[in-house]
Amino acid sequence: MMVKSTRSDERVTPSMAILNGLAKDGGLYVFESIPKIDIKQLTNASYTDVAKVVFGLLLDDFSQERLNDIIDQTYNSNLFHPAPITMTHHKNHSYLNLYHGETLAFKDMALSILPKLIQEAKQINGIDKPSIVLTATSGDTGSAALAGFQQNKDDYVFVLYPTQGVSSFQEKQMNQLQNDQCTVYAIDGNFDDCQTIVKTLFQSITLTNTTLVSANSINIGRLVPQITYYVYAYTKLVQDHVIPQLEPIDVVVPTGNFGNIYAAYIAKQMGVPFDTLTIASNTNNVLHDFFQTGSYTIKRPLYKTISPSMDIIISSNLERYLYTLFNHDASALQQAMTTLQSTGELHIDVVKHQTTFDSGMATEQETLQTIKDTFLNQGTVIDPHTAVGTYVYHHTPHNHHTIIVATASPFKFIDAMEDALDIEPSGDLQSRLQRFAGHVHIPFPARINHIASYTLEQKQILTKDEAMTIIRQKVGIIDEN
Repeated sequence: MMVKSTRSDERVTPSMAILNGLAKDGGLYVFESIPKIDIKQLTNASYTDVAKVVFGLLLDDFSQERLNDIIDQTYNSNLFHPAPITMTHHKNHSYLNLYHGETLAFKDMALSILPKLIQEAKQINGIDKPSIVLTATSGDTGSAALAGFQQNKDDYVFVLYPTQGVSSFQEKQMNQLQNDQCTVYAIDGNFDDCQTIVKTLFQSITLTNTTLVSANSINIGRLVPQITYYVYAYTKLVQDHVIPQLEPIDVVVPTGNFGNIYAAYIAKQMGVPFDTLTIASNTNNVLHDFFQTGSYTIKRPLYKTISPSMDIIISSNLERYLYTLFNHDASALQQAMTTLQSTGELHIDVVKHQTTFDSGMATEQETLQTIKDTFLNQGTVIDPHTAVGTYVYHHTPHNHHTIIVATASPFKFIDAMEDALDIEPSGDLQSRLQRFAGHVHIPFPARINHIASYTLEQKQILTKDEAMTIIRQKVGIIDEN
């Protein structure tokens, strides 16, 4: 199977798409055809069994034997506790808990395996060069990339995050993971600014002795593991006797960059019986507006919220779905992206008539109230992003049992959790986290002790131009050596 660019006829193998990250024309890679799976045959499969099937179908220039080894090494390891994913069932909905990885967020599901896929992709293509990994983050991607690529001793990682645009825990977590080969930069701007820097560098840097790799969700190496957990989630509902085999379900996904819900869309195309896929937006509701009105406008303020991983205006992965809306017409898509870049707006009426996606949004106060209500009424503790999804679930129509994607541990957002649950925020971070754990009656994760006690030194805050200059210089030095 080949993958192709959304903006031209450029076609590459899946392994080369993982190495390239972004297509040469600036487009995103999409699968030329979507293979079908027999969901009934996976009913009793383990998570790794499901992964081996999905990865084998979509990454078909990798050997199945090597994929099996990589999957076992990742998801049968102590990186995930108590399991890669768990589900919490309620009467009409279930939470898909994706935060059991090393950095306590759903990004671990893909970024723990992406470094191994990159190493194997190099082997497949006869490339014997270190990689330079560039990634922008609105909170969780940075930590997950830094943790994941620690295993690749020859690779260098550069993470850019918006200062004041992540939680204090997220900022500590990223900076605590720095070492000689992993560097974190605080940018004077928002996530979109960080993302623009990375995309600009990708299209303008030429390397000789190293390769440039993206760890952002534009990389299909991120997409395939995400598709996997949606396939498994459906089989788990059947295993747990929540639904009968082949009964349709709905999915609600809190998302800002559209990558997580796009993975659910591909799972649906592969044959998973998903009906409605609902986008849950916070105050930065560019996606909600688009799917309700057909107008995609990025000329709007970006608000800093208590769900920072969704504080995004330019939703990169939306381009993959636009390509579908444009009937796979790359030239039309290229023209649309040029229009978006020059005017800041797109108007696509057909989106109002599609029936796959619905959308909703939650304000800050609605998010806080949902955290409180969910704990008091159900005994379930959810982070602010999951609360956005929960609020939208309760305020949009659903005809089937619904999966709400729980994207991160509430421990990563202690300020919001204390505010929602009326807990006095006194003492250092360690004592606040422990007090919170006692209040909500859930175990304190031992793996965050080192983060809670970490002292963050004053960081230099860089402008976009300063960051571009510094990273270009450092990348050049690495490439020369």
